[in-house]
Amino acid sequence: METYNSHLDFLMDTLGINGRELAAAIHVDPSLVSKWRNNHRLLSHRSVHLLRIAEYLAAYDSSPSLREILGAYGVEVNGENGEELLAWLCRWLTDQTPFPVNTSGPLAGYSRYSRDASYKVYLGNDGRRDAVLQFLDHILTLPQGQQLYLMSQEDLAWLIEDKAFLAVWQDKLTQLLQQEHKIKIIHWVDRSVDSLNSIIGHWLPLHLTGGIESWFFPKYSDSPFQTTLFILENDLVITGMSSPKLKDHRYTALFNDPITVKQFQWVFSTYLNDCRPLIEVCSKRDMQRLLEKTTSAINGKDTAYLIWEPPLFMTMSQGLLTSILARNDLEDHLIKECQGYHQQVAITEGSQMSRLLYNFDSLQKTLQGVQDLLCEELTAIIGQPIHVSREDMVQYVHELVEGMQTNEGLEIAFFSAPGKAPVNLFLRADMVLAWCKELPCTAAVAEPTVVKAFFRYYDELWQSIPRVNRDRTWVSNELLRLITY
Repeated sequence: METYNSHLDFLMDTLGINGRELAAAIHVDPSLVSKWRNNHRLLSHRSVHLLRIAEYLAAYDSSPSLREILGAYGVEVNGENGEELLAWLCRWLTDQTPFPVNTSGPLAGYSRYSRDASYKVYLGNDGRRDAVLQFLDHILTLPQGQQLYLMSQEDLAWLIEDKAFLAVWQDKLTQLLQQEHKIKIIHWVDRSVDSLNSIIGHWLPLHLTGGIESWFFPKYSDSPFQTTLFILENDLVITGMSSPKLKDHRYTALFNDPITVKQFQWVFSTYLNDCRPLIEVCSKRDMQRLLEKTTSAINGKDTAYLIWEPPLFMTMSQGLLTSILARNDLEDHLIKECQGYHQQVAITEGSQMSRLLYNFDSLQKTLQGVQDLLCEELTAIIGQPIHVSREDMVQYVHELVEGMQTNEGLEIAFFSAPGKAPVNLFLRADMVLAWCKELPCTAAVAEPTVVKAFFRYYDELWQSIPRVNRDRTWVSNELLRLITY
């Protein structure tokens, strides 16, 4: 027994009508047809489009015809009386209950999709990139609110080997998310850490927009075939498959007929049923909830920080934190809550290993030019603007210098990367927390392979910094020099 989302969905599928065809015939956006079809928007009897839809369906030439479909389901309507047929269709299409169909029943003898369907096939990694760009460009022409489904078990050479394409890919995905399209993505984390590491910097900022729902397939096993699916709901699908024995023969197909698209949506949903959430994303106002999960998941004590926009409340003393909070006229219960989070995540004295990687340009600008700085993390946690003075920052720097002198496990390094809008990282043994000043959301991930990939990504950044910029004496002197201006 097959169940359709709506009566319109059933008739479009049975007659072989795709969303773009119906939308063009009645002069509406395809996204509106998709919403009617999936019961995301009710097709009301008061709709100005209802009669035009009924007229189009009644006149559509297909096998089986509309009259044959109605007769097969015992509908007592005079098919020769056009007005009666249209009136019945209008009533029937506005019935919002899902429509069950017995696939072994009256229509079993009919070919439910007999029209010729066209598709394109692309060869190699260059072909895959061409197909993907065509897919993304098509979506960018559509109204906002489209739903995309992405998954790939294949190696990601096609994505990461061409740096120019990778930049275009990320730019187009950013545009999609800015247009409020939504993405559900299934990640295959059973890859080498190096492979995951190579795309962390590209995927993470996209997740922080809040437009991506991210899952991972938890069954780690070798498969003779790897599949890729890029789906625009009820519209378009890219599919590819490869095998280790055929690694030099990658083919990609792009389909736009509704039956094929629906089949691959079913494939995706079948995979999704076995998946688990990978990256938990929430608004910055809910950052404290992720901090609570971070602290409850910790088994080890080593921490690492990638800091683009200072200060970071996790790296300041509780005394300085309390002073900042009091100066911002907070109520006592809010101060106590924030102090509680701080006790769980802050650097403490002793043998704990902590590595702070600071963007030098941002730190210098903060210390030399800003008198009143908005603290992003505290603002997100408290839910109201929290400002830090230059005097607070001077004390903060003195604490960092003193920390390196008294704590052998504390290391600080400087890097320089002006003009970017990057992601801050807070890494612990079992959890990674990420956020960005320019983006609205915070993200956390706890899947072990991905956490390890984040640490590898961070370590490569650390090791790429000249040794002098990691030397304890040089770093201390530079910090003190910045606050003497």
